[in-house]
Amino acid sequence: MDEGKWTKPNRRTRAVKVKLIETKFGAPLALDLEFFNRERPNGEKLAEGDSYWTLFVRFRTGLDSERTAVWYFADWNEANDAKAHFQRLDKHDDRWAVPFRFSEAGPMGAELLLSAGDDNYWPIVFEALQGADVIDENYKARCHVLSWSGNENIEWLKECFGDNWDVAAIFEYCLHHYAKSSLAYLAAQIWFFEYCTEDKYTVGYSVRQLEAIYHGAEDLAQAAAENRRLAGLAGGANSKNKRMSRLEALMVEIERLEEIVPLISEERVLEQAWENLEKAREDVPKTPKTRFDYEVELRSDRRFSGRYRAVFKKTA
Repeated sequence: MDEGKWTKPNRRTRAVKVKLIETKFGAPLALDLEFFNRERPNGEKLAEGDSYWTLFVRFRTGLDSERTAVWYFADWNEANDAKAHFQRLDKHDDRWAVPFRFSEAGPMGAELLLSAGDDNYWPIVFEALQGADVIDENYKARCHVLSWSGNENIEWLKECFGDNWDVAAIFEYCLHHYAKSSLAYLAAQIWFFEYCTEDKYTVGYSVRQLEAIYHGAEDLAQAAAENRRLAGLAGGANSKNKRMSRLEALMVEIERLEEIVPLISEERVLEQAWENLEKAREDVPKTPKTRFDYEVELRSDRRFSGRYRAVFKKTA
């Protein structure tokens, strides 16, 4: 047995989208400068106004849903090299990032980095809200959103939600302007319940919806359902066409027996027509009940009833 069977990678990993963003410390939603400098030597610590770079990599392994990973860099060259590396990522290897030692990340960091979950949904949240023109490049509410909210309502939001009042204003705007299944609404809902209510259950539920729609899983499921519906319609139409073909063939066989109609009963004519039809095609109904239904349809359906009566008029 091939020893590599037990150790070789079995699924292909490829980068779907790679994006590098520059941010300055002190900007809205920027990283905490103190946290960023915690492990940096004194001579390399950064200050307010300095830039750092965030690398977003959306990747897919095998048939799994797409996932997003995030890295932060203080040096542009390092960030750009990492971006180039991931843009080339397309290989049969689950170890798409350089493995780290547990001691480097600490117990909680290792648990977070190696867990099955994926909380890096914020790039999708902000992309959706920016795409809907609800927030700007600094993640602040657009002027038309604030104008719609109104000064009096904004003051009330500030009293209720403090520093997160603008997140509430954005969600309220989306609630009134977009469908609940829209990416913009779901993104605003996630942001609101994450920062304004800390309702993790709603956040998790909305994230699953957002990711499914964003990555196309919802569309694929709906397309599959529509295809099944159309296939059913096509199957029904095909079945109806085949039945009509058999009725026509049976009617033709009856018409071929027209000369002997005065000599035998209608029942015997039908029996002979069925026997002749069985020799001509393989899809002839076998059960007496089905054959009786066909005969009734020939007598009652306008497409056949006139021809049927014309054959048997001599026995009337």
